[in-house]
Amino acid sequence: MQKIKYIGQAQETECGLCCTAMILNYLGYKISLTELERKHKVGRDGLSFKEIGNIIGEYNYKCNYYKIDKFPIGEIEKKLLPMVILWNQNHFVILEKITSRFFYIVDPNYGRLRLSRIEFESHFSNLVLVPELSKDGLKRKNGKSEWSVYRDFFKQNKTGFLFVFLIAIVYYLFTMLIPNIMQNVTNLALAKDTQLVYKYVFILILAIPVFFFIYWLRSKVVLWLSLKMDRFTYSRLMNILFEIHYDFFLNRNSSDILYKISLSRANRDLLLDTVIEGVLDLGMVIVINVLFFFKSRIVFMLMLFFSIVLTVSLLSLKGKIVQKNKNEIMEASKLQGLEYESLSAIFTIKGSSQEKYIEKLIMNQYFNSIDKYKKRYKLNILYGNLTETISLFCPLLLFILTLSIHGMSVGESIYVYSLSGIYFGSISSVFSSWNTLGTIKNNMERINSILDQKVSQLPSNLGQNIETIDTLTFDHVFYKYPGQDKYALNDICFKVKKGEKVSLVGKTGSGKSTLLGLMLCLYLPTRGRILVNGIDIKKINNECYKKLIGFVPQQAFIFNKSIKDNILMNRKYPLSKIEDVCQIAAIKSDIDAMPMKFNTIIAELGRNISGGQKQRITIARALISNPQILLLDEATSSVDNVTEKEIGENLRKDRVTQINVAHRLSTIRDSDMIIAINNGHIAATGTHMELLEKSTVYSDLYKSEE
Repeated sequence: MQKIKYIGQAQETECGLCCTAMILNYLGYKISLTELERKHKVGRDGLSFKEIGNIIGEYNYKCNYYKIDKFPIGEIEKKLLPMVILWNQNHFVILEKITSRFFYIVDPNYGRLRLSRIEFESHFSNLVLVPELSKDGLKRKNGKSEWSVYRDFFKQNKTGFLFVFLIAIVYYLFTMLIPNIMQNVTNLALAKDTQLVYKYVFILILAIPVFFFIYWLRSKVVLWLSLKMDRFTYSRLMNILFEIHYDFFLNRNSSDILYKISLSRANRDLLLDTVIEGVLDLGMVIVINVLFFFKSRIVFMLMLFFSIVLTVSLLSLKGKIVQKNKNEIMEASKLQGLEYESLSAIFTIKGSSQEKYIEKLIMNQYFNSIDKYKKRYKLNILYGNLTETISLFCPLLLFILTLSIHGMSVGESIYVYSLSGIYFGSISSVFSSWNTLGTIKNNMERINSILDQKVSQLPSNLGQNIETIDTLTFDHVFYKYPGQDKYALNDICFKVKKGEKVSLVGKTGSGKSTLLGLMLCLYLPTRGRILVNGIDIKKINNECYKKLIGFVPQQAFIFNKSIKDNILMNRKYPLSKIEDVCQIAAIKSDIDAMPMKFNTIIAELGRNISGGQKQRITIARALISNPQILLLDEATSSVDNVTEKEIGENLRKDRVTQINVAHRLSTIRDSDMIIAINNGHIAATGTHMELLEKSTVYSDLYKSEE
């Protein structure tokens, strides 16, 4: 029975999709997790058994569902393998194999595991999904290659690779001179011809600086090519991350994305230190083989025999090393995620005295990560010992054997010893590179989950240009999050006119922030239209539209830069303009009281200023570009009532259109229109006094504040 190709999950909700991808690959339809994810969005709750079966069914494979209280071990059950099973009531794994003693599962979270019956039954949750092989099932031999980004780079830089190849040839020729010189000098020394020996000494003295230059040039070109390749990959990665639609980030951990970026940098070092050198050494192996084939068939056959022994030994380890490396990457990613979350929430952790609990969580994950590292490293040690042992003793064995071959001089035996030393050193480098390619492939599987994403559905610089926003209209808009069945917003209809103050109110989770996300083009309506000046927002130049919008998010994000830089965000405005917007945001007096004023450096995440100061700096940042519409998502929740009132009055005087989400209903009494939202529906619209009379949703919210 063929083995299941392991596909690991990056997010907690991906186990079902990973199992689906593994089953499809097993059935004959080669598909990556990223491609499957693009076609079938996974929401906050992951996939159900039925959804897994439906996806597999789309590729013309039938699935059967069973409830099994206890797993008997019989031929019938074995014929049903592999199967997707429910694990710990909240996780999916694949049962791949059953023996008389053990159950073998493929867990998207941990890789391949061998469990005893007791261990298996303690986790098994009685539900199984069995896919059936079918003649009508769709087949595909090859999905998208993990190496596509590097293949693209090669196509664009063929000249650079050709230059490296030419330098390598010159390097090989110089390397070959050393064994030849050793052979000739040995024969001359045995013949006691010292004059010619000195001639070779003179040749060597001349050759040393030339060889040094060639080796330096070779290394420099390899470094140049490797860095260029890294820049090509990294710039594409960054471009996609900032151009991709916001949906991508909804169900992904920031720490996992950061880890994938770090893997891109790790690939640079691996490519530079191992793979490119290994490719060049492969050329050396080929040249030496060809040389011995024509020079001595006996030596060639001996070298070929030792090479086969080394190859078989290393191939038996390669697959295990690649799998162990996958497991190590997965655990390291989880550890980095915990570290990132803990440092981000250090104020809360210390404030709630949870240091010991979080430390224990991190250390447990650390030990899991170290355990995977140790298992992988043990195999690497065995791998390295094999290559070192063969590289050390095979040239010596060849030297001894060639001394016994009739007609071969001592000088020729030394030539064989010297050249075979280079050969086995090069072949070890080639296998090391091959092994490293497995690591890079593992890294690329994770990096490609970003590189294979499609950029934003809205073209940033295409469409109709607009200079002002006179009206913003929601025309029967529905929206549901990716992978969700339930709509977050239902049949939303309203119109905002220029200069109005519009407020959105409702309970937590009612859909207010989702509405703002639609206005910011972070989401696209599932149904219905958003109109700007009567034009569908999809037909408007997105870049032009966003320049007319100022946004103050619920959580004010401040960068580790000066106050001035945090407001400008790389835009060019005079100091007088900065002072004006800070006056409107009621933060200027706070800044003037600081010794460095606008040049004051804010600590990481704004830890050296208050929450209210962060929010007011963010308001100033939004106002600096003279927006037509200002979107405020609980923008003054950390500001005191007096200052909040001052900001509201300043914004009214500025005559900017406001769309405001607020929990403090006292701040929205003067709104031109209040939209009360309940469970994704508009419950009522009107002024403060009108809603108090006609809307129980609004009046209940207002009374709860009093």
